[in-house]
Amino acid sequence: MTEEDSKFTRRRVLGGLITVGAASAAAGAGTFALFSDSETSDGNTVQAGTIELTTNEASISTFTFDGIKPGGSANEHTWTLKNTGSISGSLDVSVTVSDNNDDESITGDIDKEKFAKAVQVDTLNYDGGLISNISGETDPNDVFDNSSANPYESLYDLANNADGDDDLSNHVDPGDGTDFKIGLSLHEDAGNDFQGEGVDVTFEFMLNQQDGQ
Repeated sequence: MTEEDSKFTRRRVLGGLITVGAASAAAGAGTFALFSDSETSDGNTVQAGTIELTTNEASISTFTFDGIKPGGSANEHTWTLKNTGSISGSLDVSVTVSDNNDDESITGDIDKEKFAKAVQVDTLNYDGGLISNISGETDPNDVFDNSSANPYESLYDLANNADGDDDLSNHVDPGDGTDFKIGLSLHEDAGNDFQGEGVDVTFEFMLNQQDGQ
């Protein structure tokens, strides 16, 4: 073998060794180990919270503001409202006035709107605080003849509180028991034509997850 042939052969072998080395390196890069570990957490539960409103009365209860008279003291009624759920809620109230067609003693000569306007809201408290966010006032001259009385908040205003804020409390925590009290009287300018008249009033209390829901 000539020197030239020998040199060529060594280059060739060296070149082959480099190629094999590169191949070995590539193979090594694909086979080295990576450590890993895992743990399992099972038996977990995702459960929605609850809001549930109860009162100190039956789910459907009736009461009577009876014997109210012009200028007399307010007849009051109190509900104790309680959130028996597991999360806080926002409490709202809705008031509806309707004709009392079941009571034969009521003549029905005065319609429900006029009678509701003649009933004055003297007390409206929640949690001991005055609720003063009723929109609108009743003009006594729209209800009575020749009245000199000042405008006042009536049962009609309470039931038609479309522009006001019916929200009573932004946060009613679970377990809280809070009183809602209302006191009503017949306006002092109500005349004899209001004798024996009356209306049915429904109070609906709603506990929502969010305010204004």
